[in-house]
Amino acid sequence: HTSSTAGLKINSAKSTTTDTLVLDGAQMSFDFSAPTPVGSTTPNITSIEKVDIKGSGDNTIRLSLDSLMQADAVGGVHKLFIDGDSGDVVNIANANITADTTTVSGYHRYVFDSTHELLIQNAITTNFVS
Repeated sequence: HTSSTAGLKINSAKSTTTDTLVLDGAQMSFDFSAPTPVGSTTPNITSIEKVDIKGSGDNTIRLSLDSLMQADAVGGVHKLFIDGDSGDVVNIANANITADTTTVSGYHRYVFDSTHELLIQNAITTNFVS
């Protein structure tokens, strides 16, 4: 199964709570690298701070800096958490990213810049792709 944000609209309310997008299935591949469609200035997905890709089997998600930019900023920082388990994969596209040694319990922390962070659960395989 392959899914993309094309035609999908998820607009969560800006709030202090964490909004989660859940992939509920197996062998799913979700491209979340362009929440704003080409030729548009309005994102189809906004205010999602966590994506849960555990599902009922191995799933894959593709991310980019745009994936983080849609998340609500808390304290001036856009953070996106990816939850999953062994067998799940995160592909990070076209990103100038730095792995950070700061301990965040259960997560690997990646920093794009001082205002964008990606936190991926430890069991997930992470790849950097073009």
